Amino acid sequence: MFEDEEIRDAQEEEQRNPGQKSKPPKLDKRLLAEVRRALRFGTEREFMQALRKIGISDESPKFAALVKLFRETRGPFQK
Repeated sequence: MFEDEEIRDAQEEEQRNPGQKSKPPKLDKRLLAEVRRALRFGTEREFMQALRKIGISDESPKFAALVKLFRETRGPFQK
């Protein structure tokens, strides 16, 4: 779910720049490296934690798709 502060920020951004799409936030290269490391060498739990750190929430369809991809790449015996 969105936090109240996030909703207010989005509303203020829309008022400042009506009709313009806001730019997606830049992701920290260190955080992206952490996600890559977790994808290649980490556990499912570590991968999920890394996704959360870069702002992908558990409720997001993107989160579910990425976890599914992680599971598919690991096979049935690697968790």
